[in-house]
Amino acid sequence: MKLPTVLCQATKFSICLIVVIPMFLAGCGGGGGGSVATTPPTIDTTPPTIDTTPPTVISTSPGKNVSGAAVNTAITANFSEAMQASSLSGALTVAWSSGGANVPGTVSTTSDSVTLTPFYPLQAGTQYTATVSTAAKDIAGNPLTQVYSWKFSTLVKANSIAIFPDNPTLPLGVHFTVQLPLSAQEYLSDTTSQDVTESVVWSTSDAAIADVSNVAGTRGMISTISVGDATISAVDSATNLTASVTVNVNANELATIDQAWDFRATTDASGDVLVVWSMFDQPQKFFSLLFDSQSGWGNVTAVDFPFLNPVILTDMVMNDSGEALLVGSDPQGIYTTRYVPGTGWEAQTVVQSGSSPYLSFGDVTHFNIDSAGDGLLVWTQPLGSDTYSSRYTRNVGWSAPQLLHQQVGGDVSGSSYGTSAGNAAVLRMRDPCGSSLSGDLFCLDRFSKASGWQFDEVLPFMTTSPLAVGKYAVATNDNGDVMVIWQAGGAADSPFYSARYTIVGGWESPSVLDTRLMVGRPAITMDANGNAVVTYPLVYTGVSGAIAATTYQAGVGWSTPVILKSYLSGGPIHLSLRSDMQGRAIATWQTPTYPTYRLQVAHYDSVNGWILLPETWGGIDNVNSPKLSVGSSGKAVAVWMEAVLMVGRWIGF
Repeated sequence: MKLPTVLCQATKFSICLIVVIPMFLAGCGGGGGGSVATTPPTIDTTPPTIDTTPPTVISTSPGKNVSGAAVNTAITANFSEAMQASSLSGALTVAWSSGGANVPGTVSTTSDSVTLTPFYPLQAGTQYTATVSTAAKDIAGNPLTQVYSWKFSTLVKANSIAIFPDNPTLPLGVHFTVQLPLSAQEYLSDTTSQDVTESVVWSTSDAAIADVSNVAGTRGMISTISVGDATISAVDSATNLTASVTVNVNANELATIDQAWDFRATTDASGDVLVVWSMFDQPQKFFSLLFDSQSGWGNVTAVDFPFLNPVILTDMVMNDSGEALLVGSDPQGIYTTRYVPGTGWEAQTVVQSGSSPYLSFGDVTHFNIDSAGDGLLVWTQPLGSDTYSSRYTRNVGWSAPQLLHQQVGGDVSGSSYGTSAGNAAVLRMRDPCGSSLSGDLFCLDRFSKASGWQFDEVLPFMTTSPLAVGKYAVATNDNGDVMVIWQAGGAADSPFYSARYTIVGGWESPSVLDTRLMVGRPAITMDANGNAVVTYPLVYTGVSGAIAATTYQAGVGWSTPVILKSYLSGGPIHLSLRSDMQGRAIATWQTPTYPTYRLQVAHYDSVNGWILLPETWGGIDNVNSPKLSVGSSGKAVAVWMEAVLMVGRWIGF
């Protein structure tokens, strides 16, 4: 018979073996007896192996401290060994690093991993913290010894893209290509933005009108080709975002003139522009060109100045009606002529005759034409001699020269710009005021059409020194108010002052505008309400030169000076400042960035403050001697030399 024997061994799993041991019963033949043979069983006595090693997290997705994870990513933790699936269902959580509820989602597992798939996309540009708790256990029931956490950030999403400027209008160059750089900004989901000018792909709808560069370093640069409208687009291939702007190329915004020598330009209230110049090969003649705001540029005409000698074009002024006065000189005298809209140039008039050197622009202290068409000219004979004045009455002519001062020995070029009412102010320095005063004094001559000249008003509060020559200016308005600005000396800490005069209240106490050293003559304008704008070149710590600006508001006072532009090498030159009847101002100057001297333009109004145009405005390089004129409505014109004479129009604020 067989008797079962049960052997059990304690292992991870209880294993019982049933061993059948045969038992042989031997029969006794012939009454004989027998014996039973037995074999003892073999038993495994090796001690069992018990798993006590805790599991660990060996990798994650997204990885630790990864930035740029997709917003639709799933979050996974991978373990070092097989895990109990039931222990992983709530072990993995994901939450905002800044705090907040856990991200809801579906949990899935494999033998050695757990994954959370969020119900909704994660927020772009956000840092998250993923956590595996100690509830996670391996097959043997060993848990993680400590919580495992890691951080990752989702990709910042680009929501939109824009091109600046958003409505560009460009002139068409006659002798050169006008360029304007566009920039592309991408606005991101974390409320920031980034410049993508060099990474987007630029294109134009019509390269025959305006082309755009895709060359590294110049991407986004528009070049004008012909008149018309072209759409410029920028595409970010990584995000498929697109932006576009319409570029208007207008032939009426710029004129160029070959072979020009001396030149002036001025504008009226409607934006009409009159340009006058002389030619290298015909220095005895003047030529003019009119831009009409309705019909564009006209034809070149000759100005009736039949000089026998080379002529110096000294200055030109225009009133709101488009009437203009021009003054020039040769060794035989000083001459003027008048421009009448619709008629043209009148015959020349001799204001002063006699053998004398040419007048230069600095020799003309004041020149203006008012709204009635009357004019005023003040000039100083060369080499610091006598100062004269002559008045122009419309349809009558110029008066005989009136001697204002004899043997002027100082600097007398501090004159206000003309007003529509015809008022003027001339500030003189280091020149005897009257018969008994002398020394380093400032004296003021004021003119009004009703009263004529008022001479030799001593300004005792304006202390000065020889080092301050040229560092002063004066402005007046239609009401007869006067504003003077000056620097008291040539040291780095010499105060820069202002003082204001009103018809009703007289002179106010001086105010300190700045204490930094000016390196050239300041410029000032004042409107009918007594508000003023001042620009001035200076030097200060860390830079070689700069243009600063400040403004005066009647009843409030002066603003804190601001730096419009600073330069590490050299200083700006040929500073001009003009304003309209509303106190809006434009300043121009020539930059010191050799060899690409450029025309820098800044404009001001009381709402937006100062706005500095890029140096690449109009693609203007190699600028020389820029000059500026602003009409009463804010229209302006700038004229300068490059290889040819350039004329640029400012069409309004």
